[in-house]
Amino acid sequence: MSHIKTIILKEIVEREFERYGLEQMRFPVNRDIMTEWLMKHDNTLIEQLTSKEFNTWKENLLQLFYVNHNFAGYFSKNLQQQSLIIQIRGLMRRVLKIMNIKQKDSTIDHQLRLGNKYTLAYKLSSEYFKVILPDMKLQTSIWASPIVFEGYCSSFLKQYYPINYITLIERLEKNDNEFWEGMARLIRYIARAELSRSTYIDKDYVVEELSSEALITFKRLLSTHRLNHIMDASHLYYSIKKIIRYKRLEYDKTLKFDDAMENEDWIVNGEDYDASNLDYLDKNSSFLYLLDINPNNKTHLWHSIAKTLSESQGEVYCDLIRGNEVYVEIFKMFYFEGLSYKEIAKQYNNAYSEVNLRKIVSRTRTTLEQRMYGLISCYQKRTYV
Repeated sequence: MSHIKTIILKEIVEREFERYGLEQMRFPVNRDIMTEWLMKHDNTLIEQLTSKEFNTWKENLLQLFYVNHNFAGYFSKNLQQQSLIIQIRGLMRRVLKIMNIKQKDSTIDHQLRLGNKYTLAYKLSSEYFKVILPDMKLQTSIWASPIVFEGYCSSFLKQYYPINYITLIERLEKNDNEFWEGMARLIRYIARAELSRSTYIDKDYVVEELSSEALITFKRLLSTHRLNHIMDASHLYYSIKKIIRYKRLEYDKTLKFDDAMENEDWIVNGEDYDASNLDYLDKNSSFLYLLDINPNNKTHLWHSIAKTLSESQGEVYCDLIRGNEVYVEIFKMFYFEGLSYKEIAKQYNNAYSEVNLRKIVSRTRTTLEQRMYGLISCYQKRTYV
């Protein structure tokens, strides 16, 4: 046997082991045994073969090897072994990757604008694998070689792939973590695209904040069946985009509040809001300025909220926080004391997760704004605080 043929056979064996994970599935043959057997049972002068003839020769020789070493019997006997199940899943994922590359028709990947970044249409999660595995006719001894089984996998998977919109939602409703990870990546991708022309100083931070909030909202809407009107992935894409835009508006309101707290030292010093322009302000009636506040002016509205919370007493304060006392304390820890969500969680012995705390702060911010608006409107209507 020529030296060139020996090298080629060793390369064929190496690729066979890598492609089908023969070592991982514990097929009782190692690389040396397989190479030696192939060298012993073939005298073909491969140097004289055309490319097509070479491929045919290779497939026939490998098929002969697997038949001789009873691959079908080993496969059927060891179906319950975890090592073999893992290799079957790996093989199916490789088949799906090829199917995805060859896919020409529109899929949910196209409708969700995923491009070539990753796939949901051809995703095989561990949980979904468990769902479709029982439908495979595995209890058989006809799989003479890995390549024959690979062909069967390709035909079998066409019953389930590409995944459509209905199946995607089913996987999410069943809390399939790998599909949720895919949705989180999609939401982050959309958020980044939405902020591509923004001027935020720390854009990556804002993307993560909006993505996290949007994902929480999306999960809540899905769990409460408020997305049932969406019938395809394109509609879902624009719905997620709308959620992110709404979260951006909420975030921008937060920035206005942050600016107000940073730019006005009266919050720290206890001075009166815009005191130079409020000559009538009586030190014993510290909330009289609310009668002149324009509640439609967000900056003034948030100044009044910050001042009221810093007072931490009085009728206005009680009216503002009534029913939300615990959440307001969390809100104040975050904005007034500058604690991180992680630090706040420790204050409550981790009774709240960081994700839940972020959600609490966001909702409390909205509640305070709405309630202060109502209080100011009420005070101005009756002409006294």
